[in-house]
Amino acid sequence: MLSLIQKYLNGTASADEEKELLDWVRANESNKKAFIAHVRLWNYTQQEGYSFDEEEAFEKIRGKISLPSQKRQQPVKIGNIYGYAAALVVILLSFYFYTNGFYSNENAPNIVEKAKATEKNNDIVLISHDGTEKIIPEREEELSYLSPSEKNDPETPAYNTLKVPRGRVFRIVLSDSTTVWLNAETRIRYPEKFLTTGKTRTVSLKGEAFFEVAHNREQPFIVKSGELEIEVLGTKFNISSYDSGTHINTTLVDGSVKVSAPDEQTIPVILKPNQQAAYDKNTANIEVLRVDTDIFTAWMDQRVVFDNESFEDIVLKIERVYNVDIVNRLPEIREERFTGEFDGENMDDILKIISSSIKFNYRKEKGKIIIY
Repeated sequence: MLSLIQKYLNGTASADEEKELLDWVRANESNKKAFIAHVRLWNYTQQEGYSFDEEEAFEKIRGKISLPSQKRQQPVKIGNIYGYAAALVVILLSFYFYTNGFYSNENAPNIVEKAKATEKNNDIVLISHDGTEKIIPEREEELSYLSPSEKNDPETPAYNTLKVPRGRVFRIVLSDSTTVWLNAETRIRYPEKFLTTGKTRTVSLKGEAFFEVAHNREQPFIVKSGELEIEVLGTKFNISSYDSGTHINTTLVDGSVKVSAPDEQTIPVILKPNQQAAYDKNTANIEVLRVDTDIFTAWMDQRVVFDNESFEDIVLKIERVYNVDIVNRLPEIREERFTGEFDGENMDDILKIISSSIKFNYRKEKGKIIIY
């Protein structure tokens, strides 16, 4: 692998060799650190006083990161050149930070650190069925309703609501052992205990969540989200249903789900793994796409992925992940599109990289980000 790293640094690596190197670097953290260390050594051997030029790095890879056409594409066809270039952004930033001392022992960043809220309330709030509210301590990452002993069913299910704010993610284990990962700015309503006599296990969702549903053929698991109803027996899938979006996307990782709309003229669809049901809120149509599910579950690993997304949608995602308000004063760039992947970069890094392709400036003003 050493010779391949050398070819990459010398600019003589082929596209296939760059892919091989990229896969190796992303395989684990030790490979990434070895790559960074070699780059640092290479930098210092080139010339005395050498320092990594960030702008030059951007220009070097800029030819590989372009603005895709505005035509809607199947997410699975992200295109190798976009995927590799996006990841190269992460690599280049990594050894830029390394060579400038950011990776010192005293100041090593945690690439999976959760986004911290700035000036806004970032409490996770549990609203019990009786209306009382409880703040979940920040140190806790999971809320479990698994009971070590069997209890009789209540006469009626008691529904709680859990609210996850911007800048946070959280996990909940329901009474049937179903695990739900909740993304930022998400609300879920669920029973404290699913009734054993019930015909279904039903929850309601607003926002985005990944479900790993416990199998129970006698009680299908149903998620109500907006106008959609998703029915499963036991499976893994992601639902994105934000009020700000034009679509409700159900992405299947494993198993099988049925997606139904309230309009009787809209035929329910049954998804297979690696498929997504994209429900258009305006037309009530459901389109089935073949996708790379990793793109739609990246948030669970604290990665920020943009797949041919409009700048308007990018702004919404950054606001949720980093708990900020962004004001765009350049309406002409709302529909400009960008593809990229970020793993551990802060908001400033992401905005700077995107601005190298979609031309804009930004400043911080009174707790907001102003795009101009």
